[in-house]
Amino acid sequence: MTSEGVSGAQAPGQGEGAQDPDPLGSPLAEFGGSKKGAAANTLLGAGAGALVSVPLLVPGVVNGVPPLVLLGGIGLALTALFTVRSLLRLRREGSQRVQLHERGLIHHIGDQAEQVRWSGVEELTVFGQTIVLNGAAVGGVSGCYLQRPDGHKVILTSHHLAGVERLVPHIVTAVTDAQAPLALDRLEQGEQVAFGDVRMDGHGLETSGRRLVWSQVGAVDVHQGKVTVQDVTGGRWMRKNVILFPNLPLFLTLVSHHTSR
Repeated sequence: MTSEGVSGAQAPGQGEGAQDPDPLGSPLAEFGGSKKGAAANTLLGAGAGALVSVPLLVPGVVNGVPPLVLLGGIGLALTALFTVRSLLRLRREGSQRVQLHERGLIHHIGDQAEQVRWSGVEELTVFGQTIVLNGAAVGGVSGCYLQRPDGHKVILTSHHLAGVERLVPHIVTAVTDAQAPLALDRLEQGEQVAFGDVRMDGHGLETSGRRLVWSQVGAVDVHQGKVTVQDVTGGRWMRKNVILFPNLPLFLTLVSHHTSR
């Protein structure tokens, strides 16, 4: 969430966490690394690049068409660069793992570790991207970003972690449960809560100079990477990419709280 979002969360090692000998609580589960997933998506990306470049390069060489040779050569060079950089990064980072606790998690990258407390998450962004090749879904990446008050982002993806499809729902529930009381308090005090360029207050929603009061809010739908808000007549009031909508789970929780009364 932006600086105008939920406030009062404390960074790890500050405030309450400084006196708490076990700030994250008891361990719940551990999620190991998945180099196989990262390597597979790297190879899929390389294959896609080759499929685009080779059909340009071969006719160019056979028929002596310099522009096609140039375009195909550039495409293959970029594909090779992408592949090498991705594989080197995979080797450098080593296997990642996540230790899930009651009040947060520890993310291990090689011999380094970073902690996140649910109460210290400023922004949570959940994402899912699919690689489509010849009209068919052949791979992709899913996961989430957790931004701490110090601005540091902890990135958890299916490229490097196994079981992300089980880990992310737990994170979403835990973070939203921690954020919701603070956000509701702010709204009840007449303040705004910001979700990127979408703002919420006790009267309704606002974005790009347009307002939608709670009594006029209709369906709110998340589908195929888009979040759509309709008014009560069924007209589209707003549509945004999920990955560009920070704290979407909290947004949905607060909208439901105001529209179900």
